[in-house]
Amino acid sequence: MTEMQKNQPQIQNWPRRRILTGLAGLGAGLLFQMHPSRAASAKLLSSQLDRPLPQTPVSGPDGPLQLADLAGQPLLVNFWASWCAPCIEELPALEQAAKALADEKIIGQPGRVLLICIDRGGQPVAEAFLNRRGIEISAALQAYDPKASWPRGLGLTGLPVTLWITADQKRVWQHIGPADWAAPPALQQMRRLLAS
Repeated sequence: MTEMQKNQPQIQNWPRRRILTGLAGLGAGLLFQMHPSRAASAKLLSSQLDRPLPQTPVSGPDGPLQLADLAGQPLLVNFWASWCAPCIEELPALEQAAKALADEKIIGQPGRVLLICIDRGGQPVAEAFLNRRGIEISAALQAYDPKASWPRGLGLTGLPVTLWITADQKRVWQHIGPADWAAPPALQQMRRLLAS
């Protein structure tokens, strides 16, 4: 078993073909989304999620963490894994977005970025990976879901996936694929969605 296979979560409810189809779609959209001249104009968070948010806890920095624990502030929730190259590519932008969203002048109220790693090895694997790559995550909140219970519960089929959740946790938008979350157009769109 390769290192990559060891770190992937065992997702029994996700048929392999469904995952591969989602990843193929991601690859097709990757060129459009990551092209510098088009990234600013790409519409992010274009679809609303119509499923209830998961109530099960994941492993947070100080013990079990539930989405309800973070109510009262807008949340940018990103699902990533060490075996997902587009996920790794967008982590620095998510860290920058965490710093920007913490400044209430950006979106009208302080926001938070929650990075959820779904590597099967959990926190030790994720931290070792980030350290080896020299990726520093200090402003974003990190959590670990080695059984991928939240993505499964939300019906998500590919990575990376990012959710924008209102402070009252009643409205959720999703984006599949990587994006520059720290770019002004992304932050402006999050502000517009909060005001709608």
